[in-house]
Amino acid sequence: VGGLIYWQMAGSSQPETKQVAVARIEQGGTRAVLITGTGKHVVLQGLKDTCLNITGMETLNIGEDGSLKYSLSALSSMPEWHTLRIPKGGEYKIVLDDGTEIWLNSASELKYPAHFVGNERRVQLTGEAYFQVARNEAAPFIVETRDMDVKVLGTSFNVRDYQDENFLETTLVNGKVAFERGGNYSYLKPGEQLRLNKEDGKTTVETVDVLLYCSWKDGRFAFEKQRLEEIMNTIARWYNINVFYESSSVKDILFTGNIKRYSDLEQVVNMLKLINKIDIEIKDRNVFVRNNE
Repeated sequence: VGGLIYWQMAGSSQPETKQVAVARIEQGGTRAVLITGTGKHVVLQGLKDTCLNITGMETLNIGEDGSLKYSLSALSSMPEWHTLRIPKGGEYKIVLDDGTEIWLNSASELKYPAHFVGNERRVQLTGEAYFQVARNEAAPFIVETRDMDVKVLGTSFNVRDYQDENFLETTLVNGKVAFERGGNYSYLKPGEQLRLNKEDGKTTVETVDVLLYCSWKDGRFAFEKQRLEEIMNTIARWYNINVFYESSSVKDILFTGNIKRYSDLEQVVNMLKLINKIDIEIKDRNVFVRNNE
């Protein structure tokens, strides 16, 4: 009896072994929320080769690639303005009523008329988007941001304007772009980039490799001598993670690299560790960046 009691007590003193599930951080994918003029929310995820009934008789098309396409008649009664909201970990392509193609990056929002009328085509952007604008000399295409307007006729360009970043970038691939800010105009030639410092209001224009700033829409991360903080902001939006820094100095380390946008987060982190100056640790959905010198 004594031996049995001892065995039971000894067995009960052993700590229970629990399996801790480690959350797998997946890369982003095609997802968005469409908000109609009446306030209706439509989740656009996993929908392909189908139609959306928005106003009874009128529909929107979703192609085989999952992109949303508008093609409305001149007498369309669809609500005037729609909003396409891309969450963290998302991306989406939309074809507007005039044939303009727009690729939206993570944590971005586009407001636009469901059907263009009048002598201009105006949209509002927060975040990042790549535009391939259908040419129409009678109605210039205008991208409105918080700090300036980008005006074009038929052009391919990228705009990056996130609220948590102190700069705005516009990179011109082809065509011609005019910028209006406070009544002053600036112009870009293909291969040039305008960068606005939101803190002091100063702008700079320089020639760049446009692929570095537009490769995200083709499924790649590409960086050349770019600040680590800007790189981590891009990665955080795509993988929907939080980033913490041991010191402010680590944010200014420059990095050059190129990797598939659909790689696992660990692969991206291992690429960044090649800098040798930093160490990166992943805990749940938090990423900690430290100096390693």
